[in-house]
Amino acid sequence: MSKSKKIASVAFTGATVAAAVGVAGAPAQAAASHWTITPGNSTNVGAANTAPATMAAGSLSLFCASGAAVANIHIVGNSTSGSSVKLADITSATFGASGGCSLFGIPFLAALTQPAALWGVGPTVGGKTDGVLKNVNAHVAASSFFPCSFDVTGSLPGYYQNNAASTSNGKLVINPNGVFGLHVTNVTGCSGLIASSDNAAFQAEYTPAQKVTVTHEAS
Repeated sequence: MSKSKKIASVAFTGATVAAAVGVAGAPAQAAASHWTITPGNSTNVGAANTAPATMAAGSLSLFCASGAAVANIHIVGNSTSGSSVKLADITSATFGASGGCSLFGIPFLAALTQPAALWGVGPTVGGKTDGVLKNVNAHVAASSFFPCSFDVTGSLPGYYQNNAASTSNGKLVINPNGVFGLHVTNVTGCSGLIASSDNAAFQAEYTPAQKVTVTHEAS
């Protein structure tokens, strides 16, 4: 396994992104069921990574310090039925806007170019709900003294973990196993470290700015 893949298996975001519902692989068969999200009713929730986030693509391995990956999530509703349902949109997500994301000390910035969708796909077990982050489209660029930019698209697994404690807001974990579910396009510069044929991965753990709970009960 390449060095970048090993680093990507440590933890990322972020993707791109932050928090109000679960995201991971769907079971082969899932019964129709009921979902409840609190708060709901088109609530907007901010989130930030509470652990270091990573992105890997080609020979690049980006590292983001805690708090450097932030996102805004729009919860679609608070009560719906179905085995797989859209729970929220990540309307914006930025990595490194105020610094904190780098490649060997070179500052990098990544941001969604359009909203991504959070879908719930699994039952809630022990407060954990699996799901998938779909329609990821992001642009990644280095600082001016290292010309390098590229786009990534695709989908990533993950989950949302409720927390019963009134003082904890729960957490959204994107791509906990470092799956290379993104595809690189539109590479400019980068000194041959990445190509449009490469796959990419990112991982992150977000905490929402307010308490969010997700419950999926099988019928």
